[in-house]
Amino acid sequence: MGRILIITICFLVVNFGLVYSQELPKLEEVTAEKKFTKPIGEYLKDLKYGNAYAREVAVEAIGELKDKSILQDLFALLKDKDPDVRSATADALGRLGDKSSASKLEPLLRDESRNVKYSAIKAMGLIGDERSVWPLIYMMDDPDKYIRRATASALGKIKSKVAVPRLTRALYDPSIDVRMAVAEALGEIGDPKSINDLIGALKDDDRNVVFYAARALGRLGEKQGLDILLKSLKDSNPKIRKLTLEALANIVDETLIEPLTYVYENDNEKELRDIAKDILEKLKIKLEEKK
Repeated sequence: MGRILIITICFLVVNFGLVYSQELPKLEEVTAEKKFTKPIGEYLKDLKYGNAYAREVAVEAIGELKDKSILQDLFALLKDKDPDVRSATADALGRLGDKSSASKLEPLLRDESRNVKYSAIKAMGLIGDERSVWPLIYMMDDPDKYIRRATASALGKIKSKVAVPRLTRALYDPSIDVRMAVAEALGEIGDPKSINDLIGALKDDDRNVVFYAARALGRLGEKQGLDILLKSLKDSNPKIRKLTLEALANIVDETLIEPLTYVYENDNEKELRDIAKDILEKLKIKLEEKK
């Protein structure tokens, strides 16, 4: 018993020394090493002959490795009987980003599994093919609010103005989460035709929707909603403050000098102070050019 204990202690000391002496890898590297350690050929075998779990892991691994040579194998798995495999396959195709995948993902929008539909919508947004716009527009009528929210986000990533009329109607969706996603998507698309509807959204009953509508207007260079954005510069959440700064970067107005200077000099996040400084310098140049 004592001998086993000594051996165990030696093992722990040696291994602790190895870990301590090496530079710690980044979190994403640790995740990749733990999950995907086999050669690509082994994962390809699992795609064809493995059980459902093995196929799911293989698809995730290939998606992480971004190997486009096996697109056809992935397309076949979109019809797999296991919904987890179909969902993982859609995720992998989204990461690969090949435009030929968009039309293959479209049938999954009618899948019986919510997770599969969600993964397909997200993947289509990442791929960014214009041909996905109309199939996604139809998904804005899905009874599931989470599907509608994901669809709005995907349409925002594709940035097609074709989606604007349907998205502006969705600013009145019964779900707060959907209205937030729609306002953000309209800001990403940047079509001036959405301005009046976004101004209307500033009267929304939910403060989060109001913030994202104001942020979208800011990204469009509009001053309506500016008061809301300026208040958000003092929000306790640094993510909100960062989103606000990103919106203010597109507005050219002398009244921004004072609040941006305040952030630059006082914010407790260095990243935000640097962003505010950069926006402030560019704003002063734009104001000089207007004179």
